Amino acid sequence: MKRVFSLIIAMLLIFTMTACSQPDTVKPGSAAVNEGSSAADDNMSTDKGQDPGAVMRVKVMNMDSSSFLAASMEEGANAADIYRINAEKIKLFDKNSVSADIDELKTGMIVDIHYDGAVMESFPMQLGGIGSIHIREEGDDIAGLYMQVIKDLYKVDPGLNSDIQRLAFDLNGAPNLTETEKTALVYLAGNEFGLETLRGTFEELREQGYIDKDLLAFETGLLYTIEVKSQEEDSFVFDARKWRGGDGAYYFLNCTAKKGKDGWTYTIGGEAIS
Repeated sequence: MKRVFSLIIAMLLIFTMTACSQPDTVKPGSAAVNEGSSAADDNMSTDKGQDPGAVMRVKVMNMDSSSFLAASMEEGANAADIYRINAEKIKLFDKNSVSADIDELKTGMIVDIHYDGAVMESFPMQLGGIGSIHIREEGDDIAGLYMQVIKDLYKVDPGLNSDIQRLAFDLNGAPNLTETEKTALVYLAGNEFGLETLRGTFEELREQGYIDKDLLAFETGLLYTIEVKSQEEDSFVFDARKWRGGDGAYYFLNCTAKKGKDGWTYTIGGEAIS
C-alpha cells in the first residue's frame, strides 16, 4: 500500500513539472491573443491606410518649356477639368516604361500622371505631389489644328477685329474634341490673343446680352464657329467662320484636314465674306 501511495505521489509530481514547463497557451479571446491580433490588424490597417497615390489620364494640349496644359481624359470629367502641370524634375517614362526626357513629351499625347491625390483649385487647376508621368499613346493634336484655323481666320479681314474685347467660341459642331479639350482650346486662344474668351452658341450669347438682339451684332467681340461636315480616320471636312454681325463675317468653307507624319494640316476649299 505504501508503495502504491509513493507511486501516486511520483506521478503527481511528474504531471505538475510537465505543466509548469509547457509554454503559455491562450484560449481564443484572451489578452495575449487580442494583443497578437491587434498587432496584425495594425499592420493590415497601415497597409490599407497608406495612400497609394492617384493616377489621372490626360491629354497634353500645349507645351511651354518644362510645363504643359493638360485636359482630363477621365470618364465623367467636367468640362472645366484642365490642369497646368509643371514637369520639371518629374520622372518621365515612355510607352515602354523606359526613362525619357521632357523633350519627348509632345502635344496630343495621352499620358498618365501619378500624384498624391490633391487638387489645387485654380484655373487651370494643379495636381499635388506629382511623382511620375507615363506616356501611353501618341494621340491626336486636333485642338492644335483648330488653333491654327482660328489664327488664320483672325488674320483675314482684320477690320472685323477692330476694338474687340473678347472672343466667343461655338464648338458644338466639333465632335472630334472632348469637352475638356474644347475648354483648353478656348483658354489657349485667350492667351494667344490676350483677350477674354468664352463658349456659347449664337442664341446663348444673345440671351446673355453679348449679341445685340435688335442689331444682331456682336459689338464687343467675335464669334468663332467650327462645324465638322464629314469625318474619316485620318481626315475630315469642316467649315469655320468668324462673325461680328449680319454684314460682318468671314468664312473658310469645305476645309479638308489630313493627318500626316508631322501631324494635322488643312487646306481651304473656298472663302466667303458677308
